[in-house]
Amino acid sequence: MPSTWAEETIFTNKAQKIHVCLNCADQMELIAWFRECSSISARKQIDKIVEFFSYLRTHSLRRPDLILPLIHVLRDIKDETVEYWEAIELAAFAAADVSNYAIFDWCCNKVKQRFGDNWRLHRLLGLFHEIRLDYKAAAAVYEAGLAKFPNSPELYKRQVAILKSLNAYEQAATVLCNYLETFMCDEESWSELVYIYMYLRKYEEAAFAVSELIVLAPSNWFYFLLLAEIYYAMGNYQCLLTARKYCCYVCKLQQNCPRVYYDLLLICRSLEKYPRSSKDVNNERLLQYAAKHLKQLYKYSYYLYAIEDLVRK
Repeated sequence: MPSTWAEETIFTNKAQKIHVCLNCADQMELIAWFRECSSISARKQIDKIVEFFSYLRTHSLRRPDLILPLIHVLRDIKDETVEYWEAIELAAFAAADVSNYAIFDWCCNKVKQRFGDNWRLHRLLGLFHEIRLDYKAAAAVYEAGLAKFPNSPELYKRQVAILKSLNAYEQAATVLCNYLETFMCDEESWSELVYIYMYLRKYEEAAFAVSELIVLAPSNWFYFLLLAEIYYAMGNYQCLLTARKYCCYVCKLQQNCPRVYYDLLLICRSLEKYPRSSKDVNNERLLQYAAKHLKQLYKYSYYLYAIEDLVRK
């Protein structure tokens, strides 16, 4: 659904630009299901369409080309099930994907007439401004929605995405911190905060956010590597030593990742620039260790010459 952090702009003007990661068999099965929904009798059609929309929603499939032709069935039949209203919301998102204002307005009005003022309506109204590229108006809608419904993660996430679109990363970080005061176990949000702080070059704050990720997912080796890269970006001697420790730890956990050895290589070379590193007997050994494993990983690759050139520098 279009509440993920990565989607700063969640629409395209043409449905053909929206790609779905399905193999050919799944694509054919989906199209066959769509044709069945279009051909069966009216009494059975609504149940089949709601089931079809529920499948698309559950698997996060963005297929306005299959959703919008079935909207007329939702218009003609009234239902009070949860699945029916989820189908209405999915239809609104599909209309937003292809900038179909008429269907989008109909979905918003239908939700408002049935449920009144709620966080889902605020999200739909925010999307209404987003498809017109009026990001400031969308941000105002989300802010007003959060004032009424402060415990709505979806509104927080859309507001952060809008602020990023406006290049207001400082405000996005503030909103995200306010969100994480309530939803402390949201791993995805901590990860987003890390990258916002890294964009702002606030490395100490980014390191704190990664430490929270490690608490939430201690078995995820990538967070340790990310923390090593943040300490490497800080650049001072003590931070480089800390970065090297984390890299060595990740080397034990993940022995086939070129990024780990490349980071270790860069860190060891940066440490060589400090006079104090001349007494560090482990630095040269780790440098050679990283170079050796990089060559092994790219032994049969066309990029081997580039790796050898990198190691010689």
